[in-house]
Amino acid sequence: MLIPVSDVNLLAACAKSEAAIFARDALLSIIAHDLRGSLNTIHTWAHVLEAKFGTTQSGMQNILDGIHSGVNQQTKVIEDLIEAVYAETKAMPLTYDQVLLQPYLESVLAHHRTHFAAERSVTFVTDLQIADVHCNLDVKRIWQALWIMLAYAIEASMRDTNINVNALIEQNTCIVSTSFKFSANAWLDEKLEHVLEHFVRVSAAQVSKHSDKLALNLPLAVVAAHGGQFEQRREEDGTVTLTLKLPLTAV
Repeated sequence: MLIPVSDVNLLAACAKSEAAIFARDALLSIIAHDLRGSLNTIHTWAHVLEAKFGTTQSGMQNILDGIHSGVNQQTKVIEDLIEAVYAETKAMPLTYDQVLLQPYLESVLAHHRTHFAAERSVTFVTDLQIADVHCNLDVKRIWQALWIMLAYAIEASMRDTNINVNALIEQNTCIVSTSFKFSANAWLDEKLEHVLEHFVRVSAAQVSKHSDKLALNLPLAVVAAHGGQFEQRREEDGTVTLTLKLPLTAV
């Protein structure tokens, strides 16, 4: 089952919009986590004040009640608004099909070669060894994950460069990896074409602990839903390798 060109363009558009949704949800998750940490600290200090000064002093009970009430209100906002929103992308229903993975990977490569990679004058150097390998997976979701993984590699690369893409089988696992020289400047160079949103690119350029979670949250979620792994490795020379590992059978 091959994907028609018209469907490929639609899949790419969907992948781009889904990546934005998952990036925002990752950001909401980070915000919720950090806010909870601050609120827990406030809550703890309220108990410290209560233990040290008691509630018999004039006005102390009102102060403590106000602190606890404020913390509880903000916690409810986090639970009912922030966490409720990003929880929607945590559960990812999959429609499994037994397919050859390589044609779909080649479809992703072809689309990027024609569009994003071509605009950046980026060349893929490929070594694909999965021609006869069947995988049990959700085709559309995996296509999106591969498309975003390679889009990330292109976003992180300057013009006129090579990106390596390899695929092989190890221990009943399909491994697709891409390696490239990371450039923080490429993310924010407005003279270059971009597919990821500005706030995602700003985060990625900073190479913070959350930066890759924003840009790669979609492939991370897709691979996790398939029972696989998505890994990133950075070398001292600036080389970054993204690796997608998929079990050949559904979990």
